[in-house]
Amino acid sequence: MSRPVYEELLSRLDHFSLNPAVVLDIDGQREGLPEALRAVFPRARIISTGKAKKSVGWIASVFEHIVRRGSRIEYIDATLTQWPLDDRSVDLVIANDWAPGIEALDSSLREIHRVLVDGGLFLCTSPSATASRGQADIHDLGSALMRAGFVEPVLDIDRFESDERETIYVAAFSGGGRRRTSDGEVVVPFPRSSRR
Repeated sequence: MSRPVYEELLSRLDHFSLNPAVVLDIDGQREGLPEALRAVFPRARIISTGKAKKSVGWIASVFEHIVRRGSRIEYIDATLTQWPLDDRSVDLVIANDWAPGIEALDSSLREIHRVLVDGGLFLCTSPSATASRGQADIHDLGSALMRAGFVEPVLDIDRFESDERETIYVAAFSGGGRRRTSDGEVVVPFPRSSRR
């Protein structure tokens, strides 16, 4: 996805009062999201399902180990539907250009909901069905969030001047002990900050 989409995703963190202890970044080597999250949440434990960038040579690998240890970003190898994390162990799950596909949508959202603490936040961007074949549209995504147990989902769709593809933005809280305010999907746009 384009840089403006990534920057807009990060700016949406400002809409929430967050002090997460554990942040899970899905497929995080895209656009350097783990490092940006480290800057926003310097005390949080950052876990990424993306692949760590590999350097060449043993000196580079030693340096990389020191840098990664200093940045406190942990990389785990995991599928979209099964992570080696305990139930209710993550405060924030964030994903840029998240595209599980319509077939894996429900199972992926159930796994995200499983690892989130009660009231934890899932925030992501996803290519729309009109932009990428096999992806969920905004209505499918909203309904799948409700089926997975999320509450108060907020979804909107955007197209930036620099990118012809439409992007769906999602913010939803894990249900757990929270009372559901609605049985249907909720679609509410964010302010038109950087749109065409």
